[in-house]
Order: sequence, then C-alpha cells, then structure tokens
Amino acid sequence: MRLWIRQAVYLVEMYKTRRALLVVVALLAASCSGSDDPVAATSTSVGADSTTTTGASTTSTTATTSSSPEEVTTSTSELAAASDVPSSFWAVDKVTSDLVEVGLDGKIIATVIGYGADAAADPNSPQSLATTDFTGSKVVVSNCCEPVSGHVFIVDPDFTDAVPGTMVPLTGSRPAVSPSGERIAVQMLDFGVAFYTIEGGSLEIDTGALQNKLAMPAANDTVSTYPLAWFDETTLAIVAAGESEAAISIVSIADLSNPVVLSTISIDGFVLASAANSAGELIVSVVTAFDGPVLGLRYDVQSGSSSAIDLPGDAQSIDYDSTGTHLLITQFGASVSYLSPDGLQPIPGQYYGASW
Repeated sequence: MRLWIRQAVYLVEMYKTRRALLVVVALLAASCSGSDDPVAATSTSVGADSTTTTGASTTSTTATTSSSPEEVTTSTSELAAASDVPSSFWAVDKVTSDLVEVGLDGKIIATVIGYGADAAADPNSPQSLATTDFTGSKVVVSNCCEPVSGHVFIVDPDFTDAVPGTMVPLTGSRPAVSPSGERIAVQMLDFGVAFYTIEGGSLEIDTGALQNKLAMPAANDTVSTYPLAWFDETTLAIVAAGESEAAISIVSIADLSNPVVLSTISIDGFVLASAANSAGELIVSVVTAFDGPVLGLRYDVQSGSSSAIDLPGDAQSIDYDSTGTHLLITQFGASVSYLSPDGLQPIPGQYYGASW
C-alpha cells in the first residue's frame, strides 16, 4: 500500500502540478572499488560464458572476466544524431486532456478528444489521459487515475471520436509498445507484466511466465513490476520497483513460451523515465529519494558498461524516435523539448506524456 501511495504521489507531481523537482545530475557508475555508487549493473552475454560487473567492483563467476570500463559522461548534444528529426509527436494537451499530434513549432496538427474540456477545467477532476506511445500507425494511450485506471487504448491517428469513447481498452497500465507496433507490454493489476498483440489484443504472454524470473531489489517486501522500453521486437527492459530500490531485467521474448532474462541492473532509487534503442542503449533517470536528486544513466547492454548522462534536470519522461537517435523529453510543468546537435530545443505549448 505504501508503494501505491508513493506512486500516486509521483503521478500527481508529474501530471497535476507545475512544481519542478530539484535535480542534480550525478555519476551513477564508479571506476573504483568501495565508492558510494547507487548503481551496480551486471550483464551476461548471450551464448558466452562470461559475466561482467560494472560499478563499485568487478567480479568473475566464470573463466572470462571484463574489467570495469572507464567512466564517461555523455552530453545531451552527443545523444542527438545527424539524421532528420521527426516533424511531429503525440502527447496529451494539459489544458484540454485531449490526445493531440503536435508539430515542432508547438502547433496542434490533429486532435482526438480526451475526457472533455469540462473535466479538464476542474482542478479536482481525477481522471485524465496519462501516457502516449506512438508506433507509426497507432497511438497507444493510457488513463489515470480514479474512478477508472488501468486502461490502455489503441487509437488510429485518424480517429476523431472521444478517448475512451466507444473503444474497448486493454487491461493494464504503463504501456510500452515494440518498435514495429506489433505488440505491447503492460503492467497488470497483480503488478506483473503481460504482452498483447496490437492487432486484435490477443494475450501472448501472461504475468506468470516472467514473474519468478525477473531480478528483484534486495528490499523486495513491496514490489511493482512494469515494462520500461523496447530495444527491438523481442528484447525489452522490465523494472521491479521496491520502496527505495529497483532492479531492471533485460528480457528476451524470442521464445514466447519461455521468456528469459539476459542481464540485470540494480539501482538504489526509483526509475522515473526510460528510453531504449536497437543499438542496445538504455537511458534511465533515477530519483534516489522523494525530493532528492534525479540521476541520469546510460547503459550499454552489449558491453555491460554504464556512464552518467547529461539530461535536463526536470525530465519526467524520455522517448527515442523510430531511428533510435533523437530523444523527446517531457519536463515537469508539461513542457516538451527534443535534442539536436545544437542541444536542447524547447517546443512551445503545454503537453505531457509525449512520444514520437
């Protein structure tokens, strides 16, 4: 129950207020033994007999061991690539609670009606759209909080009726859509992770298939598991979040009948946002205390290395584009920016839960 209260407070902070969270970007990976590093990542290569540990120390459980890599801080400008930036993104309009497509100039291109202007105008209204995830052909949007939550809607971009309107939602929350848009991972009410097909909403993997395989935080008295981000069609990151610690599992579902954990990352804190790409890079922002600093981590799944990254201090959500090169960042106060080679580019307007 304490975890639910904490998560509810986070949602309130993210979506209902303009109070910015004080952020200090700090290093998450230490190159020397005995440091106070909050992150220790362990990666096991598929098909290889080796284990690599990065963080405070390096240990070996088999014949082959890799040393901890030299720590590198990655700037936001380095995260942006030379390829073209997408011309628009999907988000929730803070003023109207509508699902909207927005250009980089901040102007709304298309609108799918949300829960209504009357509800959005009432500051005590607890119901709103919460997150979006754009697949290229569908927009996946979830709602929060009372009297109804745990609903995920799959919306055609040309749809003009209301969300939820007459659509039949999938059960779940915190949706994460695969790069092709063919399947979706969601958190279920029992705190497990299930997988559905986008077309038809068929259940592919239920919560029991993974729950006993995922890494758990050391203090796992109260744990909620949910999907973070996909690397490719069969590989994604799933987090098990406890009261003050988290464990991220890199999971392969290549065999739907036997999903496996490829590697894990242990974190002292709460994962606030994440993004991943097909190059095997996972970016997460972590808050170590309710009003504590937010830390940025870039994790390379292939090598097992980790480094600190320079993210905007008040980032509440991050999302790669379809090429896995450009980051779209939603900040506290419902402001959206994207990264270019010239740095952070703010987008006019007030939107949250942005994705492209």
